[in-house]
Amino acid sequence: MTFFSNSHGCFRAMVSGLWKTAFVNPGCFRRLPVVAVLAAAFLSPFPFGGGKAVYGETSFFDRVFGGTDKAEKATAPVKYESFMSSPDMKKYTRVQHTFSRDGSWMVTKMARSIKPGTTVDDYVLWRFDGKENSFVRHPLDRDILESMREMTVSPDGNYIAVCDCPWDGKGLIDTSKARVSIVQTSDGKIIRTFPVFMSSTAMHITPDNKTLVGTTYVRRDQGGRQIMDSVTEAYSIGTGKKIPVPAMHDSCHRKKSILQQLKLSDRYLGAWCSNATAWLFDTKDYSMVRNFDKAEILGLNHDGSLAAIRMEGKLKILETATWKEMETPPGFAAGGLAIAFGPDNTILKAWSNCLEEYVILKGKQLIYVQEKRFADKKKTPSTVFVQQAGAWYALIDKEVHTMKAATPEMIRAAVILDEGKELLTAGFHSVATRKIQEAINLSPLQQDLQHSKKYADFWTRGLPLKDVGSLLLFHKNILLKAEKRSMIGIGVDKSEGGIVVTSVNPEGPAAKSGFRKGDIIKLFNGRPAVSADDVSTRDIPIGSEITCVVQREGRQIPLSTRTVTGFADNTNLAITLRRLMEYGMLAVNTGHPQLAIEAADEVMKLKKQYPLGMKWNIAARISPALKALVMAGGAADAKTYDYLLEQGGLMPEGSDFVSYYITGFPDFWAPLYADRKKLAYILNLDEAKLPKSPKTKGFSLQPYPDLAGRLLTPVTAPKRLDTEAPASSAPTVKQKQVAPSQPSKPRVLD
Repeated sequence: MTFFSNSHGCFRAMVSGLWKTAFVNPGCFRRLPVVAVLAAAFLSPFPFGGGKAVYGETSFFDRVFGGTDKAEKATAPVKYESFMSSPDMKKYTRVQHTFSRDGSWMVTKMARSIKPGTTVDDYVLWRFDGKENSFVRHPLDRDILESMREMTVSPDGNYIAVCDCPWDGKGLIDTSKARVSIVQTSDGKIIRTFPVFMSSTAMHITPDNKTLVGTTYVRRDQGGRQIMDSVTEAYSIGTGKKIPVPAMHDSCHRKKSILQQLKLSDRYLGAWCSNATAWLFDTKDYSMVRNFDKAEILGLNHDGSLAAIRMEGKLKILETATWKEMETPPGFAAGGLAIAFGPDNTILKAWSNCLEEYVILKGKQLIYVQEKRFADKKKTPSTVFVQQAGAWYALIDKEVHTMKAATPEMIRAAVILDEGKELLTAGFHSVATRKIQEAINLSPLQQDLQHSKKYADFWTRGLPLKDVGSLLLFHKNILLKAEKRSMIGIGVDKSEGGIVVTSVNPEGPAAKSGFRKGDIIKLFNGRPAVSADDVSTRDIPIGSEITCVVQREGRQIPLSTRTVTGFADNTNLAITLRRLMEYGMLAVNTGHPQLAIEAADEVMKLKKQYPLGMKWNIAARISPALKALVMAGGAADAKTYDYLLEQGGLMPEGSDFVSYYITGFPDFWAPLYADRKKLAYILNLDEAKLPKSPKTKGFSLQPYPDLAGRLLTPVTAPKRLDTEAPASSAPTVKQKQVAPSQPSKPRVLD
């Protein structure tokens, strides 16, 4: 038998050769020995031979001995994104995923309709490839056997459990002929088979790879009707014997439940049941530990010390040692469609349009760290932490969304920021300010600090506006110290023709030097351009001359340009501009309109200094917005709106980069709400969508820092800056403006 198994590859190659010869020259069958023809028919990978194995078109011997043809598997990797975008995927109406613990293995379950009211599931096995930075299709899993009904992957990814069950000819699966096979992912060998039927959501291999546990299904006839009975069973993978488990009932103990969506930890087997009850069973003896009625989500961390439960719309994190609910930040309990546990006590809460990462402190408190938003798909995501990539993955239908895991600096900053907010609430303003500055210095791009609402929150918690202004300036200055790099203002991608220019920034030096979209870069600084790295300017000194030869319409064209300064991460510049917007907004309301004008001018200086860092046609609208707020003063008139109209409005290309502040902080922009119809036109919004006209809060004149950080006190109330109204209301007409009159100079506080 050993010799026969080892000789299988050579023998199969010989048989495969016979088939190829026969198809090239069908007449050769007449010259083939009968035995050879029969052997070829029996052993071939075609349907009338041995048939398909559980992971593809393989021979009968592959099904028995688990072998595969190495040559057939040596093909280019199929990436998940490419697979899902193929036309063949249109036939699938629902896509779901399950993962190994470290996210290195994934099983995709795809539902397709075969006739009205009837669907079947196809499965694909994936492994994460670090070089491709994506999930790639595992070579064992090329074309799934038609009779295979279910598949799941073990926590360590070393095994898959495959349920094989044929149709009975009447449109139903024949559970009497079902079997579940435990297969090694390394070589496709079947190490154990059990004569049962289990669904993929209700079968699991335990973390120690010793036990298969799940809900088995048996059909029986009851008065001419086909009834499917279910019971949860466990089997030893080592011996193949059935392991006794106690009966698992629903919360009312009236009938046996169908355990679905099994979740395994080292300590507990969790199950969400068909009657909306979540169960926890001990993995040692499968005795019931606890149940939760009206459960919608159930999740367990690896060691079973934490359980995530959503009941009646509220999400809770429980410590399983005491079953006490963990303290969570405001808003955490609401919503959330999926949850995943990651390393170092991190938790991901996923929505259909957002990923939120939290960390658990030693004091058993949950802290918000970061988030990522995307277009709403209105479907439940499948989430996992992929350890090899160091990132969270959310797969929603056929799309992939990722978010890099928070760095230790980000987590530490989140913890310090939370401490600062608590001190602020308690009234320790000076200490709280220092804590917030520490968090900013540690991680200036910390997600919570990026939100504009955060600084408004500091004020509502009692921090004086002068201190809020100081924090805004401190944050701005830290952001501007971020890593810089050389840029020329083009985007590139590799194509069949070479490195093609996919975009050209009209504000950049490349555009001014003659680069065009569609150019193919042949030489870059005298060297052939083969990959995107060959045309990178990241390591070239700022201000250096770049020489290129591009191919355009069949011609070779020499071009040269110079690099300019840009940010390694343009988020730094985007948040800097937000800080200036908020700083100027508060300056007007504290009696320092001239500081808002200075902030508006600072925006334009940054545009000149970093021309490639932003979409300046959008971001530069901060400047006219602040000037309009100063113009409006205590009573807006037509000149203010005419001025904004001349600037082209405040919401170009549908972006709310600037208009967000006017609609999000109406009290600070109250003067512009004097004429709601004109303001709505300027913002390109329906008037009904504007917030209610704010009541003038009458901010008292108070100290506020200038851009250099010196604390000023107002001497007079803010004056309105007059601007000559344009002769035409058309945004494209530019008019010469009268220089704004300066209000009284404030006094510097000692």
